[in-house]
Amino acid sequence: SSNVVIVAGANGSGKTRLKDALVNTFRSPNTPEASLTISATRDKEEDAWGATANDWCSWNAIYLPQEKRDVSRIQEFLHGIASSSIMPSVLWNVREHIQVLGKVPEPSVRILDEMSRDELAEKISGQITSGLREVSQELDSSKIQKLVIQEHSKLEAALSTGVWVEVLPGKLIFNRFCGEFFNVGSGRVMEAYADIAMRNKPDVFSDIVNILQGFHQSIVRPQTH
Repeated sequence: SSNVVIVAGANGSGKTRLKDALVNTFRSPNTPEASLTISATRDKEEDAWGATANDWCSWNAIYLPQEKRDVSRIQEFLHGIASSSIMPSVLWNVREHIQVLGKVPEPSVRILDEMSRDELAEKISGQITSGLREVSQELDSSKIQKLVIQEHSKLEAALSTGVWVEVLPGKLIFNRFCGEFFNVGSGRVMEAYADIAMRNKPDVFSDIVNILQGFHQSIVRPQTH
């Protein structure tokens, strides 16, 4: 018999799929018997390959080839996505505008104990009616048409001036970029980015951790009388 050791990278890099493929191979008829060891050795990888090994492992977790790490190519591709996303971005921004202005204020009534049922009903209905009237004025069809035209002009101008990253919806661009450039879901890219960031700056959340630890200690600390 022989031993097989698999040295794998970060989460999502395919360790389980590789293990299953080998196990199924060993289980096939007329194949040599072997023991299988699965080993994640990130520390050993860093010792062998240097400090950049961790970054390599995280990017490799989304199967990123070397040519797709080129910064200029990434910038060019992002600008291309932005250029072809003007209309969806206009719709995105107009929707957000409507969500903000199209919300009817919640009714607020004081001194409820002194009101009858009918008085409360009249108070609430009056506030809702007033709120709907204000929303209708803010979302008048002519104002919405003007808003769409303004947004379209603003986004097109942003492409030529280079400030599109500030006004185009980042989530929309990011999701398209991950799918069309990296060929993976945006969640995979965010995990790889967070993995690298946490290793390069492990103390980034230290303040939050200290606050939570202090809060926990204040709860579990026995009270003295």
